[in-house]
Amino acid sequence: MNLNLGISILATALIIIARPNAFERAGAPTNPAQPQSATDSKSPAFEVASIRPSNPDVRAVAGISVSPGRFTATRMSVNGLISYAYSVTIYDVLGGPDWTDSQEFNIEAKAEDPGLAYSAPTKPAEDECRLMVQSLLAERFKLHVSHGTRVESVYALVKGKTIPGLVPASPPDPAPDGSPASQWSINFVHGQWIAKRQTMGSLADLLTGQPGIGRIVLDETGLKGAYDFTLDWSPIQDSGGPTVFAALAKLGLKLELKRHLSETIVIDHVEKPTEN
Repeated sequence: MNLNLGISILATALIIIARPNAFERAGAPTNPAQPQSATDSKSPAFEVASIRPSNPDVRAVAGISVSPGRFTATRMSVNGLISYAYSVTIYDVLGGPDWTDSQEFNIEAKAEDPGLAYSAPTKPAEDECRLMVQSLLAERFKLHVSHGTRVESVYALVKGKTIPGLVPASPPDPAPDGSPASQWSINFVHGQWIAKRQTMGSLADLLTGQPGIGRIVLDETGLKGAYDFTLDWSPIQDSGGPTVFAALAKLGLKLELKRHLSETIVIDHVEKPTEN
């Protein structure tokens, strides 16, 4: 998925999963993959879910949104859903027919427990939500997967001696009902990424596969918590602006090339869902 300049992304929770457009998804796992069903009968599941193919004529930002008791996926491929459900990058989802990467779906799912919430990338409740998506994939897409690993070249996002461009974010305002609220956002406009309450893990995810990077980016900054910052960089290569490496340097961050052992998810079996 290419990021669209001028689009503001604001939600209780919005996770953008990039499609591998910068380099080819390649390679079988380096160790024998162990086949298994995507989930088992004891895994948590959504109470009800609606799945429909996305309308290619309707412009919308692709992503996943999780709010109390509700899961929404907009213009998400099966590979993107697997990436979210198993906490791997989309580059490490292997195998499967072409449609798992090319066809997009809109999903609205409701959890029986309204306490399901995602207020920050580190919130423990997200783990349960991912398990629910695994159950959804197994039930509605008949997904069976294998787990493996492979060694690949990645970028590590690390910090310099100082981080002048990162400002610790203030706590978010509570929701109207008094519960903790997530008010994090990132806006892409006029050659800048304007971030509010973003973790370094989220930044690494957003940088993954971007033009000029073309690889997985892992957060190895050691920085905890959320930050406000502005990244003066555009993924449009002919914009005449600074490179992503120069833009990150102004924040006090840099990308270092390294070899990394990555977990892979191999699609052994998958079917298109029936609409409802």
